[in-house]
This record gives sequence, structure tokens and C-alpha cells, in this order.
Amino acid sequence: MAEIEVKTVGNNKDLMKFIKFPWKIYTSDPSWIPPLIMDRKKLLDRKHNPFYNHAEMELFLAYKDGVLAGRNAAIVNHNHNEFHNDKTGFF
Repeated sequence: MAEIEVKTVGNNKDLMKFIKFPWKIYTSDPSWIPPLIMDRKKLLDRKHNPFYNHAEMELFLAYKDGVLAGRNAAIVNHNHNEFHNDKTGFF
């Protein structure tokens, strides 16, 4: 049985793995248009993206038998929850 290990993105090297993972999946898809890496970095920059003034996010990488196999983000948008009067999280 395959072993799955999920790790939190904790440094720039892991962040680049997170950003570049779609290339592994979609590179042979003729309909896929890859995003600009610099745009993905700006989107995920917690210090400079104003979204993170009212939201929290944690990024994760999943490894299957030691090989990167997936990624995920867990997000809490406090403005959304306040406006909708709920306690929703996003993945």
C-alpha cells in the first residue's frame, strides 16, 4: 500500500514546488496555458497581497511514496465569514 505524507509548505523551495506542481500534471495537455510563475508568487505572498490582511492560508504538499503527488491550500477568509455570518473554510 502506498504511503502518503502531507507536509506544510515552510520555505521558498517548498513554495516553488507548490507553484510548479501543475506543470507535472498538465504539461502534455494541449489546452493548458501555464500561469506566469511571478504571478503565482505574488498571489501567494502573504506580506504583500492585501487579501491576507483579512484571510489566513496554509499550503500543503502531498507525497506518495516520497514523490510529490499533490498540493492543497486551506484558507479562511474572515471578510467572507463576517459578511455571510458563517464559519466557512476553503480548499
